[in-house]
Amino acid sequence: MNLETKNLTYEYDAGTTQAVRAVDDISISIPSGQFVGIVGHTGSGKTTFVQLLDGLLKPSSGSVYLDGEDINEKKYDRKSMRAAMGIVFQYPEYQLFETTVLKDVCFGPLNMGLSQDEATKYAKEALLKLGMQEDSYGASPFELSGGQKRRVAIAGVLAMNPKILILDEPTAGLDPEGRDEVLGLLKKLNESGMTVILVSHSMEDVAKYVGRIIVINDGKVFLDGDGKEVFSHVKQLEEIGLAAPEVAYLMQAVHDAGIPVSTNITTVEEAASEILLKFQT
Repeated sequence: MNLETKNLTYEYDAGTTQAVRAVDDISISIPSGQFVGIVGHTGSGKTTFVQLLDGLLKPSSGSVYLDGEDINEKKYDRKSMRAAMGIVFQYPEYQLFETTVLKDVCFGPLNMGLSQDEATKYAKEALLKLGMQEDSYGASPFELSGGQKRRVAIAGVLAMNPKILILDEPTAGLDPEGRDEVLGLLKKLNESGMTVILVSHSMEDVAKYVGRIIVINDGKVFLDGDGKEVFSHVKQLEEIGLAAPEVAYLMQAVHDAGIPVSTNITTVEEAASEILLKFQT
């Protein structure tokens, strides 16, 4: 499913002296199957933007289109949109509430009107996709590790079979192993055809996993491109309180020390290959 915005704008406290324009005239298109990273400093408008994409907020002006249909039109079938677009909030494990893992993941499909058998089927499929084995289905979700809780929370959204998955800082609070675990799973979901939109403050994460990065600043699109293109604007990023991945600065330092390595590097894996190549030649 294709997602598009035209002149999308949102103001908090509109019409008052306290009005703040959090999203300011954004027009973008996200084709089906992309893995998109939305980045920006705290208060940049990125979270408000994705809440507009998912229909949780209604724009002050402008439009959001899902496969060409305006999701905020009165006649639009919002129930079908809810089935097509899933959103995972920051610290989603705080929303876990059922007595077992399987019951928690079944909640969304049951709420959509599916039978218990159908809900169980989709819940088990989602849990398996996220690497949760059957021996965990009867366990209390509150007894799981942080990374496992995050998986269960994401599975609860996946069980509703969305075509588009939006995640707001899904790795917040996780240790490095848990973060890579969750992001690796999102990468696999994208490779299976799902559109994934990831809100993150981590440049390392978006450089390693996403295919397209949209940088938002003061409610506007500041940069939009792949990792190498976006991170070539290091000075501009630093001016708005962001930075390139640390490995990019490392490769620049190596180059400045007289070793002719490429400075167009954004991941540790790329850096290792480049350095190894230079020492072999």
